[in-house]
Amino acid sequence: MKKIYDTIVIGAGVSGLLTAFALHKRGQKVLIIDKMGAMSGGSGGAGAFISPKIGNDRTLHQFTNDAFSYAIDFYKRYMPNAFSQTGVIRMPKDEKDSLKFPLYEKANYKNYKNLSPKELNDFGIKSQLNAFLFEEAGVVEPHEVEKAVLEEIEICILEVTTLIKENDLWLVGEEKAQNIVLATGYKEQLIDMRYMDIRSSWGVRFDAFTSKVFQHSLHENLSISATHTGVIKIGATHELQVKDEIPCSMKSAQKLLNMASLLVDTSDFEIKELFCGMRANSRDYFPIVGGVVDVAYMLENFPNLIHGSKAWGGIKMISGLFVCNGLGARGFVFAPLVAEMLADLIIDKKAINAQIDPTRLFLGWCRRGKK
Repeated sequence: MKKIYDTIVIGAGVSGLLTAFALHKRGQKVLIIDKMGAMSGGSGGAGAFISPKIGNDRTLHQFTNDAFSYAIDFYKRYMPNAFSQTGVIRMPKDEKDSLKFPLYEKANYKNYKNLSPKELNDFGIKSQLNAFLFEEAGVVEPHEVEKAVLEEIEICILEVTTLIKENDLWLVGEEKAQNIVLATGYKEQLIDMRYMDIRSSWGVRFDAFTSKVFQHSLHENLSISATHTGVIKIGATHELQVKDEIPCSMKSAQKLLNMASLLVDTSDFEIKELFCGMRANSRDYFPIVGGVVDVAYMLENFPNLIHGSKAWGGIKMISGLFVCNGLGARGFVFAPLVAEMLADLIIDKKAINAQIDPTRLFLGWCRRGKK
């Protein structure tokens, strides 16, 4: 007899893997399903830099830095082989941007240092502008995260085309579960989730051999990792709101290499491997994590939502269906915290943080639908 899982997670990027991990360590029987295997999309191609946010957008800034602090503790505790605490230097993009850095300081993550151009040059970084160093920050190796999760949890390679619910159980292929978590990234086609307005961006990263030793990782218009066992990682999110995947090409790597050469000496960099992938983003840059609205029911029973009417009696959700998506370029920062929040919702029925609750997007989508 086929066993019944507590939860099936569809999608094996970082959001799916860490959601499955959070549920598993809380005692659930979990299955991960992905049509290509773990870390096959944008998460596998990520540079996976774990750093705080700088800026003065207080709500997103605070949420990101809370997630950063949580992520550091999470990776050290559960996946120490995946995390390297290299410190990350956050550099201004240009002189105009550098004028904003003093304004950002009052909202900076608690532990940071100011670096002068001389100190940056001593680290092998070409700059005439001041920067911030966050020493607690670092880099995660995506496939070490994958390895740590799949040591504990089953994965099934399967393309899911339909979701069926019978007798309060979800049927996915031949498998059954009480709950489904959709962590499917930018190509969500299994159920009507248009209101989430999930967008896509194309990311590129390459690893290169080098004899040079860079003590800290750095981020400007692109990210460059510290040297680890003779290898350095260079990555960036190149194209926003891309609808179709772009083939990986050495042209993309060369573009990154040229950008990197403006910051560090790349004369002996030898490209080892190139990674590309699509990342899913939200309209407001917060993750999209929580229950799923029953869109068909709501529009049928409350047609005046498109005219700005309130959903009297509340918004009806689809029982046992959840989503973890829209983590964007900060997937490895957000995922540990939002996965734990989603586990709290699924297991303990604890209300999800309103900043990431997908229902925050529903009523606005209804009104825009009128147009």
